Amino acid sequence: MHPLDEILQGWRQEAAQASFSRRRDMGTAFEALCMAFLTHDPVQAAQFGRVQPYGEWARQRGLPADDAGIDLVAELKEEPGAYVAIQCKFRESQGSIAKVEMDSFLAASGRPEFRRRIWMDTTERPS
Repeated sequence: MHPLDEILQGWRQEAAQASFSRRRDMGTAFEALCMAFLTHDPVQAAQFGRVQPYGEWARQRGLPADDAGIDLVAELKEEPGAYVAIQCKFRESQGSIAKVEMDSFLAASGRPEFRRRIWMDTTERPS
């Protein structure tokens, strides 16, 4: 089993035994894991500069920092000032993503600064 799979399996077991607020903590931890992946994986790090939570990115631009359907924002190295909107969903391996969640992400990431979108989730269902 890949080390990432081991981490996610352990988190899923914790989330299954925890209250709703604890599951939110798992989602936040998954966002941090996604940030680490995007900044340390050689293929990803070659594409992206700074990766930060959406709230930080929004505050720096004077935008509302509340959850707008985007979790992370990464700057494109090849195009300074252009960004990638990133959604991170920590779910059961056989879980599903509701259409309304996708719609929210697509609507929020329709800003001109966003040149690309990335959806990262823990479901193991084929796309």
